[in-house]
Amino acid sequence: MKTPLQSVITDYTQYIEKLVESASLYLDTSPDSSQIITQVHLSCRFRSMAEGATSVVPSTELLEWPKKDKRRFLHAVYRVGDLDRTIKFYTECFGMKLLRKRDIPEEKYANAFLGFGPEESQFVVELTYNYGVDKYDIGTGFGHFAIATQDVYKLVEDIKAKGGTITREPGPVKGGSTVIAFAKDPDGYLFELIQRGPTPEPLCQVMLRVGDLDRSIKFYEKALGMRLLKKTDRPEQKYTIAMMGYADEYETIALELTYNYGVTEYTKGNAYAQIAISTDDVYKSAEVVNVVIQELGGKITRQPGPIPGINTKITSFLDPDGWKTVLVDNEDFLKELEANKIGRISMYEYPAYALWARTSV
Repeated sequence: MKTPLQSVITDYTQYIEKLVESASLYLDTSPDSSQIITQVHLSCRFRSMAEGATSVVPSTELLEWPKKDKRRFLHAVYRVGDLDRTIKFYTECFGMKLLRKRDIPEEKYANAFLGFGPEESQFVVELTYNYGVDKYDIGTGFGHFAIATQDVYKLVEDIKAKGGTITREPGPVKGGSTVIAFAKDPDGYLFELIQRGPTPEPLCQVMLRVGDLDRSIKFYEKALGMRLLKKTDRPEQKYTIAMMGYADEYETIALELTYNYGVTEYTKGNAYAQIAISTDDVYKSAEVVNVVIQELGGKITRQPGPIPGINTKITSFLDPDGWKTVLVDNEDFLKELEANKIGRISMYEYPAYALWARTSV
């Protein structure tokens, strides 16, 4: 008897096979033929998993893929109640740059990308504004973002001068020497301000709370190929943190997972949405995630493949605590940015993508 997961995979592959069969006459001339062939390859992989998932032993090569893959954090997606207000706050108070902004009136939403450098090489934030919605629930699970700066005291003064809210005055962390402060943006998102030397990635952390830290560490190591950069236990404050990432935390962005003693569940709210990470092979990456989910928990929320109407390939899933990650094809992402620069139609102007983006973020 098939499990629910096996049934879903079987239905999906049968759909792909019918699609391929109906399009077979055009494989030699269709510009999308390579896309169809890739889908056939995926179909075969998932069919074998569906028909014998309980007995299939994933290869060592497959499980090692995330560590060999070319990955980096692309952007964090979250909702705001006033897009222009948030853009003004981030550019004037934090010193970010507005990289892209789009309005999709037919879908009643707009979004903007901001950061300290180009999207081709740096982590950025993607802000989403849904028409008529001016407030969101951040929940208890999302923690904060972090910005590295060479002078926390000066940054705090600048934020205050522009009317920003500081929730923790600058000063050394308890039991340490690192100088930090906390600021709150107009929607209530917290930003930790960390004093560091020059860094190539000023937008340096995303903090999420989890119910089982060891399980989460294993999940992000196995499913996403991240490394455990640092693990710190603070028994006097009853919490433990783990820094996860693809390079040293002073060189690039890190995912900070926080476990508060005795707390196993948190509310997600409807404000923070997801993190996007690049990959050289969405299909192989999805296979690995499927295997890890069977071991540690989680859920695939979008099967790997191109977004309807365009060629950008993605897959998305939830970790054991319900935090969402989207994997985006490296090459497709760069093509997307290039198309935007030269003024060609962007993915957000396709109705199919606009609907997916609005409902998935």
